[in-house]
Order: sequence, then C-alpha cells, then structure tokens
Amino acid sequence: MPRPVTVTDHAILDAVGRAVARMGPHAVRLRDIADEAGLAAPTLVQRFGSKKALMAAFARHAGEASAEALADDGTGNPLARLEKGLLRALDGGDGPEALAHHLARTHLELADPELHALAVRRARRRRKAICALLDRAVSEGRLVSRTRTGRLSRSLETTVQGARSTWTIHRRKSLERWVRREIRSVLEPWLRG
Repeated sequence: MPRPVTVTDHAILDAVGRAVARMGPHAVRLRDIADEAGLAAPTLVQRFGSKKALMAAFARHAGEASAEALADDGTGNPLARLEKGLLRALDGGDGPEALAHHLARTHLELADPELHALAVRRARRRRKAICALLDRAVSEGRLVSRTRTGRLSRSLETTVQGARSTWTIHRRKSLERWVRREIRSVLEPWLRG
C-alpha cells in the first residue's frame, strides 16, 4: 500500500523557492530542498526524478504564480492590480542575496534549452496578462486612448527586470519601493487626468 502524501507538490515547489533564495541554484542540493520541505531526499527523487526535473517543475510553478498574480478578474482598478502583480512576482523580496540567487536561477534557465523554453512561456504569459490589464485600463479611461498597450507591456516587463538588477547595485530603499517607483514612472505619461 503506498504511503499517503503528507507534503503536496505545491509545498515542495515553495520550498524550492526558499532554498534557492537562501543558497543559490548551483549550491542547493536535493537534500537542502528536502530539509526545507520537511521530507527525505529520496522522496524528492521518487516524485520528481532529478534536481533538473525539480527545477523545471519549479519554473512551471513560478510561471503559474506569476500569471495568477496578474490575472484580470475584471474588478477593481486594473492599474493597481498590475502594480501589485508585478511586485508580487519580484523574486528576492528577502534582500540582495536572495535576489542575486534568483537572478542566478534566471541565468541557469537561459543556459538550458528546456528551462529556457519554460522561461519564454512564462514571460509570454506574463506579458499577455500585463497587456490585458492595460487594455482594461484604456477601456475604463484610466489610460489615454492612444496608449499602445502591446508596447507599454514590453516596456513594463523590461523596466521591472532592469529595476531588479539595478536595485542589487544601488540598494537604496526596499526592492519593492524601488521597482514601484519605476513602474509608476513608465505609466505616468499614459495616465489620464
């Protein structure tokens, strides 16, 4: 009779994020992730197969969380939802070292074709969600009608990624405040009123 699952995959993938933030993607071992999740390392191997497969599952999990944070439910201010969603997906709110480790994970994704494909999918979903929120903001009159939401969504994506990196150098204010200021400066010329 198989043992009951006591720790969900979702909880394990959250543990991956915490372990990577603490140790970095290259240094973290299955044993470290298992300790973080409260499991034995063989359980991770049994469920995911390998560290690479676990990191791929984490990349998919991160993509779903990012898309969920930006999902437009049609209520409230779409620009507030946009800002909140972009800030929620920052990776590294625990300080410069954690953010550096998450940036290293991004570099790992760029070097591995399978992980890169997942990163591309995640970025496309995020950009589409950003664009949907911007489109609603235009239709509600929150942004000027001539706003090119496709271009603005690319600018926001680039701004957030760049602001994460520059914050690791300057480290003034909190990461969230640093990025929020940059998001607002990109949106400001398009705000109505």
